[in-house]
Amino acid sequence: MARQTRARRRRILRPSSARNNAFFDVVVYALSSVDLDSRVRLATVTGHSEMRVRVTPSALRPGGILVVYLHAIGSRYSWTSPSLTVDPALDARLDIFANPDGSLSRSSLYLAPRPVAVR
Repeated sequence: MARQTRARRRRILRPSSARNNAFFDVVVYALSSVDLDSRVRLATVTGHSEMRVRVTPSALRPGGILVVYLHAIGSRYSWTSPSLTVDPALDARLDIFANPDGSLSRSSLYLAPRPVAVR
């Protein structure tokens, strides 16, 4: 029974990582539809840090498409990523870069192989 629960949890939660290379703390949202009103808050990534973020299926657009919306706290700037089709075998990675004024235009969302666990 525990094995089925773990397998189900893996399907429900998609791991991804966010690396904030900026001074600003950044709020990360998923846009589950075209409207900004569809924002699903995923995390707040503090400046100069990295964290794992769990993305639920309700945060994805139909067809497993992920679009993130970033807002630098204390700044007037935000950034919306291009759409990314999530592959269950890969991790979605978010690299956050901000200019001194808080512009997030150099940020990127991409897929990368999952790290291999060494035992």
